[in-house]
Amino acid sequence: GRGPSHIAQNPKSAQSNLFPVEVAPSFMFAIYGIKATDKHGHEIQSSGGRRRRNEMWAKGLNHLLTKLGKTEKQIKMIERTIFFDGSACYSAKPIEGLRSTNLPVILWGGSEDTTSGAGEVGDQLEVVSVEPYSAPYELQCRNVATPGGSAQVEFRCGTCPGRAFVNAQSLLQHCREQGCTPAYGNGGGKKPPPAQPEVFVGYINRAINRAMNERMARWGREYIDPRSFKEPVDERSGRSYGVKLFRGKSNCSLLSLPCTNY
Repeated sequence: GRGPSHIAQNPKSAQSNLFPVEVAPSFMFAIYGIKATDKHGHEIQSSGGRRRRNEMWAKGLNHLLTKLGKTEKQIKMIERTIFFDGSACYSAKPIEGLRSTNLPVILWGGSEDTTSGAGEVGDQLEVVSVEPYSAPYELQCRNVATPGGSAQVEFRCGTCPGRAFVNAQSLLQHCREQGCTPAYGNGGGKKPPPAQPEVFVGYINRAINRAMNERMARWGREYIDPRSFKEPVDERSGRSYGVKLFRGKSNCSLLSLPCTNY
């Protein structure tokens, strides 16, 4: 028969790898719709189409931000908050020069000169729409309104895109050293419409995957920290087995938070 299962008959506690988080009151993101066509005006949908669209988006965005006077450092910080997804692009905030009043706009291509280094000769990428979203209603209903005459400070930098901190002390230290200002709530201003849960989770998964790619190494479908591992040894001789054990980490964001405020 089977041996003991090592599971308590009436367990009182359990370990979990789920990390509950809270969304900042002023949280928002935007989705840009794009259209890519070849020199004949046909939409690019071939097997290499994603690569061609990605190249044109990266080159065109860099060119746009450079024309707007952004430095190389500022451009890199903005690019870290943008997630290309084939037929659309997710952004942590509206992109200067690509707001709804500017669209549609040809971001890249249309001539032999402008396609050099991106896509193929005659390829063109056009940004056709932008849809801003706030957090889903299920997450917004827990936010407490800011009293009149006061401002709500979030643990984010209002100058550096995508920089967040664990507490007020680290935020203020960053602002003093870099000459930045904290991020404040919108003060009761109009918010973008709430995102549907599946749209919100799609954006969050892309953002977390980017962060994990920057900080960890890929191992199949999982991520590992190359600097953190265990090396098991033989209990009797103390000799190493010659293997290293890494803790695998994966990203699968879920939204399961029913709103109880009716």
